[in-house]
Amino acid sequence: MAWYAYNGIGDPFIPSSYVKTTTNPTCTTGPFVCAIDLVDSTTIPTTAFNYNRLDYIANGLATLTPQPTGSQIYLYLKGCF
Repeated sequence: MAWYAYNGIGDPFIPSSYVKTTTNPTCTTGPFVCAIDLVDSTTIPTTAFNYNRLDYIANGLATLTPQPTGSQIYLYLKGCF
């Protein structure tokens, strides 16, 4: 698993809109996608998101909260770009 930061330019539902980070995100909540945890190791994700990740992005944008709720978070959001 690795964290990928959203570039703020492309569609947040498209893997090529993300780049691998070398640190864990410090963002938490807000109206914009910040970072997503993926099973990948490339600089830019090469595989389509699975249904869980698509649900996390949609639910996060709808509720402005990290997803899923609980102890293991796979999507963080932020307040601005």
